[in-house]
Amino acid sequence: MRPDSRTRSPWGPLPRRDTRKAAGAIALLALAAVTGVAGPAAAVAGRGAAVHASATSLSHGEGCKNDPCHDGTTGTPGPPGPKGDTGPAGPKGDTGPQGDPGPKGDPGPKGDTGPKGDTGPRGDTGPKGDTGPAGTGIVNTKEVLSEPTYVPVGNTLGAHAECPTGQIAISGGWLVIDDEGTVVPTSPVFSYQSDGGTGWDVAVQNNSPSDGLLYAIAYCSPGTATQG
Repeated sequence: MRPDSRTRSPWGPLPRRDTRKAAGAIALLALAAVTGVAGPAAAVAGRGAAVHASATSLSHGEGCKNDPCHDGTTGTPGPPGPKGDTGPAGPKGDTGPQGDPGPKGDPGPKGDTGPKGDTGPRGDTGPKGDTGPAGTGIVNTKEVLSEPTYVPVGNTLGAHAECPTGQIAISGGWLVIDDEGTVVPTSPVFSYQSDGGTGWDVAVQNNSPSDGLLYAIAYCSPGTATQG
């Protein structure tokens, strides 16, 4: 008989180890059906076949529809689900310990000069200083007159008085007189020590009604000239 024309068992494939027993039981049942005789062996065989069929049916899934009794291979994991919502914030944690000081930073750029501040209040008078050493005596001075300079009425002219060598001018002034020797009133333009300190320079304006002669006066004392 060809394998594809065989009559399939109504109870599905039988376990390999019980194939011969099941085949024998099925043959006895078939013989009983043809001859109409059901002997004790046929009855026993029928019961054994029924029991085996019930066990075979349970072993092939009829009793596992609602019971995970299959021991299959684990399938491939499914893709990750969508990201869940962010949970509520937890309570504030305790303050951590203070960290170590960081390295000293580089000096920043020089800032712009700020506005001038207001003048502060006048300070208290300082204590009186110590008395200086005693002087050497009366200062030896010499009055020196310049050559006369003619100054007409309303004009402004100057004159210079020079001290002797080795002396310097410590003060000075001027004098304007008319032909009769009367002092003529004038207005000073300048009066100061000349460059180097060895003389005195003056300039005046003749405001009197008469002409006059201008004399520069230097009060000289021994000393060293300075470089002007």
